Formats: sequence, C-alpha cells, structure tokens
Amino acid sequence: MASVSSVPLHDLAPLLLRRERQCSDIDVDLLADALRGGREVNRRRKLMVELVRRHPKAYHYIKLVQDQRIDDPRDQEELYVALGERLPLEVHRAMFIPTLENQADNGQQAKWLPLARGYKIIETTAVYDKETQTFILNSPTLTSRKWWPGGLGKTATHAIVHAKLQIDGDDEGVQAFIVHLRSLEDHSPLPGIELGDIGPKVRFKSLDNGYAVFRNVRIPRRNMLMKYAKVRKDGTFIKPKNSKLVYLTMTQVRAYLILKLSFVLGAATTITTRFSAARVQGKKVTSSDDMIKEYQVLDYQNQQHVLLPLLSLAYAANFAGRAITALHDDTLDLRSTRYLLV
Repeated sequence: MASVSSVPLHDLAPLLLRRERQCSDIDVDLLADALRGGREVNRRRKLMVELVRRHPKAYHYIKLVQDQRIDDPRDQEELYVALGERLPLEVHRAMFIPTLENQADNGQQAKWLPLARGYKIIETTAVYDKETQTFILNSPTLTSRKWWPGGLGKTATHAIVHAKLQIDGDDEGVQAFIVHLRSLEDHSPLPGIELGDIGPKVRFKSLDNGYAVFRNVRIPRRNMLMKYAKVRKDGTFIKPKNSKLVYLTMTQVRAYLILKLSFVLGAATTITTRFSAARVQGKKVTSSDDMIKEYQVLDYQNQQHVLLPLLSLAYAANFAGRAITALHDDTLDLRSTRYLLV
C-alpha cells in the first residue's frame, strides 16, 4: 500500500473523507429526511438545490421564482436557503407577505397580496381624521423612528408599519398599516417620509437595513389591516377579541429563527468537520496503517471538544425549531376558534 506522502494532495482529502464515512453505520438518507421534515420535503429541497446549481446567476431570485412558477412558499424558502445569502427582499418574503395573509381582511388581501407576491411593492402614532377618512402618521421622537427593518434602506416601496392608533384622543393600542414609502416612478421617498440605510453590520451585509421617519403622512382608512381590529368611517373602533393577534407575524419569524440557526450552524460545522477529517497533521508514533502516517485533525480530542457540541446544538436546534414552528402553525389554525379569540 502506498504511503500518504505518495498520494497527491488533491486526491488525499476525498480519500480521507470516504474512509471516515465508511466507519459510520448511520443511514444518511434516513437522517437527512428526518432533519428536513420528511422524505417528501427533502425531495422538494433537493429539487430546489439542483435548480440553483443549474442557474449560476441564481441571485436573480425573483425572476427565477417567476420563470419556474415556484408558487409554494415552502419551495421558495428552500430555494432561498440554497442560495446561502440574505437578499434585500428577505423581510418582504418572511414578514410582509405573512402579515397580509394573517391580518388583512378579504378585500385587502385581494388588493395587496397579488402585488406583494409579484414583488411589485415591496412610538409612531396613527391619528384618525374622520373628515378625510385618513390616518396621519408621525414619528416625532428619536425612539419612535423605525430602525433596522431589512429592505428599508434602499429597496422597499411599501411597508407594514406598526403604530399606536389614536381616535379622538383615545389610545386604541398598536395596529398595523400599509404605508406607501417610495415613488413607483423614480423610487424617491414620498412627501413627509425620510428614509435611509443604517450602514455596515456584522452580518447580512447584502441586506439593506434602514430607518424611516414619518412627518404628517396621510394614508387611507382602508390601509389599516382590518381582519381583526377595525375602524369604521365615523371613527368607531372595533377591538379584536384577542389583542395578541397583531403580533402573529413577529412570533412566526422568532419561531423560525431557531430552525434557521440549525441551517447556519449546521453548514459551518459540516464544513469544519469535513476539513478536520480531510486534513492530516502530526506524525503518529506507531501505526499499522501504511497509508496514513499522520493523525487526522478530527482525531484530536481538543478538536472534537470544540466541534461536537456545536454539531449537537445544530441537531437540537433543528428538532426544537420544527417543534416550535409546528406549535406556531397550530396556533394559526386555532385563530378563528373560540380558543384563541375569546
């Protein structure tokens, strides 16, 4: 058998990886299905990954989704994960559209969802003016300004803004409003709206997190999402049966963050573990294996001590994330029942 010194470097790493994998009795396909939420889900995921591989310019995400007619949100998410980078429309896809689906009434969904899904729109107070049937948005203080929303810095043309609703001086709590931010002609901020990018961040540098300031911005009454809470033309406020419903989208995103952790941490630990298995360093004192005269980095206990807990955390976050996401989805299914609305 040839020694390791006679094996070309570009052949050594694949050889060591095959050798390491042959030592495992884990059913890789079964494990992959479990981690991805089932065999069918994993099959769809592989189709999305292959689609990205066939399109080197896959960062034209919107065009790819439209050309391939990828309508299922789950497939869109798998395609997004396969890209491996956060795009400016991340918040639009993950939060703007779900908020419309969860909180807009049927008429509002008919108007806004086709535009949102087609990516054609992408301590603040809202005071209702009965005479004009409009809401007047203001963010007069530093702390009332919207800060950090993804896609706000340069990309978004519309936003769902949460603001404190006030009618005849009465505070009716936080409600959600669709606000037109930028001109659809030249993309400039509309009158009364100040927009900007917050600058460099540690992560997600491709995502244009921004800020917004509103100064006497008027929007139509029907731009308030009214599936649960409602404001009639005469200013009568109809309370939702459960005020927590307005936070459903934020809860959804927070639940998914746990699952997203497993994807990101899993990718990092996979790369590091493979490298540790493929890299040799440190001559063995004795060895019956004529080919491998050096230790694989993965053989060192210090390396295992660092890697294996992180790998375990990635698995734990995957299963915990799916459980929390399922709990959230069950809550959505119950939102129209007495259990949630009383």
